[in-house]
Amino acid sequence: MNVLPAVLLVSSSIAAAAEPLSLPEAQAEARTHAPEALELSARLRAADRAVDVAARLFRSDPDLEVRGESEFPSGAFDTGRIEATLGLTLDLSSSSSSSGASAQATRDATRQNNDDELRALDEAVALAFAELQRSQRRVTRAEQLQSLQAAVVIAAHKQLDVGGGNQLDVDAAELDSAGARAEVARARGSIRAAQAQLARWIGRSDPQDVVVEDLVPSALAPPVVDVDAHIDAHPRVRAALLEVEAARLLLEAEERRAWPQPTLALGYGVARHDIPPGSFSTSPALSAAWIDQDLALSLSAPLPIFDANIEARSAAANEFERAQVRLAMVRADVRHDIGADAAALVSALAAFAELRGTPALIVREYELLDRAIRAGSSDLATRTTLLRRLDEAGQRVDDAMFDLAIARAHWDRNRSQR
Repeated sequence: MNVLPAVLLVSSSIAAAAEPLSLPEAQAEARTHAPEALELSARLRAADRAVDVAARLFRSDPDLEVRGESEFPSGAFDTGRIEATLGLTLDLSSSSSSSGASAQATRDATRQNNDDELRALDEAVALAFAELQRSQRRVTRAEQLQSLQAAVVIAAHKQLDVGGGNQLDVDAAELDSAGARAEVARARGSIRAAQAQLARWIGRSDPQDVVVEDLVPSALAPPVVDVDAHIDAHPRVRAALLEVEAARLLLEAEERRAWPQPTLALGYGVARHDIPPGSFSTSPALSAAWIDQDLALSLSAPLPIFDANIEARSAAANEFERAQVRLAMVRADVRHDIGADAAALVSALAAFAELRGTPALIVREYELLDRAIRAGSSDLATRTTLLRRLDEAGQRVDDAMFDLAIARAHWDRNRSQR
């Protein structure tokens, strides 16, 4: 990386505001402080909790039933009974292993999607970074032009004072100078907007101190694109593959849940029997009281004839099919993005290579024109033409650097090695 010539450097008033950020520093700051990064962390924590829920062995709460009854017949016998039954539905289908594996695959897919979202965040930061760079260069170029226009006004007044000029030249110089000052004001406004945008992405509340370094890209070779390798390594494709696996495992779990799930119940009962005195006319003094206890074990199971978990199985099968279609769509989208981004980067590199010598020429032309203006050796038409040409040349360089930065941002998101 080489420092831009002085004409394209950020103005001293801007640079003095804060220490300039590099692009990697801005991206690291965004990954730490941007709300999007916090959201991705929350998604991963939710996926971790889902794994614990899906892999649990017991999927039903036990059922406790307590009954008490007392009989008061018309005769003299008295009977009371209390019984309690504890039942638990058992999942013997091993569906928990499949559902747990499905949740783990979903968690891994979440990680891959998070990686892609972080790449998207890096891309957004790079785009905002490039916009602020261009705005800083626009201010510098506008201030340089304003300085020269101010010198033209001074020179025009001097020539008029000594009788070597005319009022038309003075008025033209004043008009051009006013236009140059207006462009400086517009350029400074664009910087404030670009600062606010970058501050949003890196998580800063005060955009006024956001300044970025402005370096000329060093010679870059066009990317060698192995599309298939990039596709297979892309986090969106990896996430889609994991989502297919998660859907397959969920379908397997729902198929297993169609098996009968028995309910095991354990019951305990206590019955009190009481025969009070006088119950028997032949033996009025005869009485009795005793307690019966019993323990029961039962096993019941539904017959999978009409339900057989068919709704859940159908929904899981549909999701598995949709996941496979989504994988094909994601692969096609990623293939397109990689090809388009590589072509755009090659084009931007070629355009920038053609203009690499322009900044030095602009610096030299500005210096020569400044001398000519101060010496009064250039006429109005020549000055106007040269100034317009220099401004257009500077704009072309700025646009080429901006296009290259944008192309690099898009390419960095989709390339396999970062």
